[in-house]
Amino acid sequence: MRGSKKVMGVWQYDDEDISRLSTIMTLHDVGFTNDEVENYMRLLLEGENTEQERLEIIRRHRDSTLDEIHFKQAQLDRLDYLRYKIQKAGQQKTNKLQEVSS
Repeated sequence: MRGSKKVMGVWQYDDEDISRLSTIMTLHDVGFTNDEVENYMRLLLEGENTEQERLEIIRRHRDSTLDEIHFKQAQLDRLDYLRYKIQKAGQQKTNKLQEVSS
């Protein structure tokens, strides 16, 4: 890190270092690969003239994440339907047994 320095054998970091580290951790937390983090951080260090490119990277990742969420929701809907069918069939079987024994 740029502002880090070693003082009496201990690394010291300034606020800018901590901010960059926080950004790196956030990017990893939201699913960026190491290469994507490296690219984003390179752009960040280049300065404000890369703001639009960084926003585009985040927009694409956000869109991809939303697609994954929608796909998972569709999977849940299908699972719920299958569960409903099984429960309904079990209830119908129970009802028939009760009718026969009455």
